[in-house]
Amino acid sequence: MSRKVIIAGGSGFVGRELVAFFAKQGYEIVVLSRSQKPVENGRVVVWDGKNLGPWSQELEGAKAVINLCGSPIANLWTESYKKELYDSRVTPTSLIGQAISQATLPPEVWVNASGVGFYGETGNQMVTESFPPGKDFLGELSQAWEGAMQAHPTPKTRKVILRLGVVLGDGGALEKLVDLTKKYLGSPVGNGKQWMSWIHVHDVARMFEWAISSPISGAVNCVSPDPRTNSDLMAALRQKFGRPFVPPPPLPLLRIATRLMGTQVDLLLISNRALPTLAEAQGFTFEFPTLESAFDNLLNDTPPEWKREAKAR
Repeated sequence: MSRKVIIAGGSGFVGRELVAFFAKQGYEIVVLSRSQKPVENGRVVVWDGKNLGPWSQELEGAKAVINLCGSPIANLWTESYKKELYDSRVTPTSLIGQAISQATLPPEVWVNASGVGFYGETGNQMVTESFPPGKDFLGELSQAWEGAMQAHPTPKTRKVILRLGVVLGDGGALEKLVDLTKKYLGSPVGNGKQWMSWIHVHDVARMFEWAISSPISGAVNCVSPDPRTNSDLMAALRQKFGRPFVPPPPLPLLRIATRLMGTQVDLLLISNRALPTLAEAQGFTFEFPTLESAFDNLLNDTPPEWKREAKAR
C-alpha cells in the first residue's frame, strides 16, 4: 500500500508542520513548490500552480494529495489583493482536480484546505458543517475555493475539505498576539465579544492524517471544541505574560493601526463560533482541546525567543 503523500503549499506555516508530522509517521513526502529550495523531510517537485506538467506524474499511485495553496488572508484586502487571494486558491485547486481526473492510478484521497470563513459572520450562533455559507468576501472566497475542488469528478479519489480556524503555533497569528501583549497592547478588539474558532497546529496535522486514514468525505470543521471570545483569549495571554488589562482602542484608531500594520481589520472583528461536530462524531480526539492546554504547550515548552518570557514566569 502506498505511503506517498503529495503536499501543495508545503513550505508555509501549516505546511511545514504537516511535512514534519507525516514524515514522523513514516510517509514519503513530496512537496509541490514553485522553487527548487530543499524542504527538510520531503522531496521537492517544481510546479507553477497553473499548468499541468511532469509534476502530475507524482500523483500516480499516491496515498493522498493535500492542497494548502493560498496567499495569506491577513494582509490588506485591496482589490488587487482580493484577486490574488482568489487566484492563489482557486487556480491550484482546479489544476489538482485536472491532474487527478487524468491520472491512470489516481490518489486514494484528496484533502483540500478551506476556512471557517466559509460561514461568514455568525455572531453567537454555534456553527456546524450544515450551516449555510456566508455572503461576505470570506464566505464567497471559501465557496469558490471549495467549488473548484467539487467541479472535478474524481470517482476513484475520496474528497475531504478541512475548514480551518485560526491556527495557533510557533508563528502565525499567535506570534503577533504575543508580541502585542508583551508590549502592553493586549487589549480586546472592538467590544471583545466576537468569537474565534482556533486550533493547535499539531491537531491540524493530526486531523489531516485522520482525514486520509478514515473513511470520511465532504466538509469538516478543523477547529478545537473550545471556541473563545476575543476578550477571553486576550485575557488568557495577559495572564501568561503578567500584563494588566488595557482598554480597547476606539474603532477608528484600530482601523488606522491595522492598516499601518498591513492587517485586514475585518479578521479581528468577525465573530465565528464553529465547532468540530463531524470530526468528534467520527471519533477524532484532540490533544489540545482547550485554549489553556494549547497555551500551556505553545508558551511553556522549549520556547523560541518570542515565548521565553512566559516560560520564565
